[in-house]
Amino acid sequence: MGKISNNIGLATGAIMGLMVSSGAQAAFLTGNDLYADCEKLSPKCMGYIMGVVDLRQLIDKYSGGVDFIKYCLPDNSTDKQISLVYENYYKKHPEQGATMASFLVTVALTEAFPCPTPRKPQESP
Repeated sequence: MGKISNNIGLATGAIMGLMVSSGAQAAFLTGNDLYADCEKLSPKCMGYIMGVVDLRQLIDKYSGGVDFIKYCLPDNSTDKQISLVYENYYKKHPEQGATMASFLVTVALTEAFPCPTPRKPQESP
């Protein structure tokens, strides 16, 4: 796990370095910005949302069971269905539009695809 964490840290550092060297500002995409891309049917919309999903799956796999925000996507879910979940969430909660888009995507997916709660074994008499 340490090697993977180091690789993630190196990749993040490299991306941030490229952003600084290219003059790009490190600003978070807001829910409003993401929804505007979704309305235009921009590939950026689906790409961003799937990036959030991929990162969440990476965190789930290598976090050692840390379970702070979790959703369970159906095996047969498509990229388009997942992006529609965000779009529908945004339409219901436009007042949250200034919030970081990755957080809103995660909340939308958590509400739409909650993980089943494990059943406790029944005690024998």
